[in-house]
Amino acid sequence: MTAADTLPADRMERAWRFVSPACPSIGRDWKDPIRWSASESALRHIESAFGVTLADMVEAVAFFTATRAAVTWADDVAHIEADGYRMGPAGDH
Repeated sequence: MTAADTLPADRMERAWRFVSPACPSIGRDWKDPIRWSASESALRHIESAFGVTLADMVEAVAFFTATRAAVTWADDVAHIEADGYRMGPAGDH
């Protein structure tokens, strides 16, 4: 993959905002494992309203965490899971 193959920076950032585990109010930061789910209809809405696809989110996980996201489907719900930055090869261990 080359730089020309990656998402534009603004779209990558939008995609990351959906799947980022950061939630300071409950003590989570962006380096934590990623566990994110959305229904098929929610994903269609996200794509329509924000121009972000499920594939974009998977690419954003790889870009921001250096880990590979796994996508599974169950009952029309997509689940994205990844080890997250801290547990990945670039993490602080």
